[in-house]
Amino acid sequence: MGRSPSIEDLQAKDEQFRQYLNTLEQDLNKKAATAAEQMRSEIEAFYSSNKYDDAKAFVAGKSVDFVHEKEFSLNNLKNVIDQISAAVFSGAQPPKGVSTNKDAVEAANKDLGRTVGAMANLELYIAGKVFDVLSNIVLGFGTGTSVAYTSSTKTESLGFGMQMFTSVATSTYESHSFFVNEYISQYLYMYDVRFSIKQAQTEAAIGLVQTYENLLADYEERLNKLGEMLAEEKITLEDFKSICATLQGLIDQFHDKLGRLKSADRQARIEAAIGKAQGRRQRKA
Repeated sequence: MGRSPSIEDLQAKDEQFRQYLNTLEQDLNKKAATAAEQMRSEIEAFYSSNKYDDAKAFVAGKSVDFVHEKEFSLNNLKNVIDQISAAVFSGAQPPKGVSTNKDAVEAANKDLGRTVGAMANLELYIAGKVFDVLSNIVLGFGTGTSVAYTSSTKTESLGFGMQMFTSVATSTYESHSFFVNEYISQYLYMYDVRFSIKQAQTEAAIGLVQTYENLLADYEERLNKLGEMLAEEKITLEDFKSICATLQGLIDQFHDKLGRLKSADRQARIEAAIGKAQGRRQRKA
């Protein structure tokens, strides 16, 4: 995944530091083995209990992010989610450690194409929804402080027959040699998104415009909660500014997308009304 600038610079210059990061990554992977197993169990239980036996893996993988305590940002997380989304919806190369299932993507494209008009209309929404879920987990761990090993496993519907299973593990390490007794936080993201036509058929039919508006409301609510977290000193002022900038960027993207979707929806209704009027005229004639 990404690395904060000072970590990235030091990694490029110092072989000993690269080895140090590799050791931290191996340590976190070992600690997170239980969380990974829990996520697999939740996947099996979800599809077994709901009888969605046609489910296929859509995209799966894991990513690691190292963050220096003074440079916490959710931009690294957003960037890798954007890369994954582009790999799924636009055929781009997926980031390292991530696999996409072309057969499942084609099946979804065939089914969802009829449902939403064009599958490409979902790209921003899915990327935004995944970011919303994962960033909420990360913020729940707290920022700017030393965090002992902890993990959180979550499953959530992305809508349109897609279900996301994820587990996030984090641990903070005090660096005595490289950052003068400052902390390096490491995040391990494990995710598995699956698609089921049966699930798509049983989920409530929500218009695409309403889907985007719902998530936009979630983002705006998140901004309000961030203000509360800052007041309670759960996040630093620097983290608050960084996270707000990321969320505001997404909000702007969503407003732009909604404007284009609403315009297309209005045009479709106008064309449908014209078609009906012409049909009535022809029948009278």
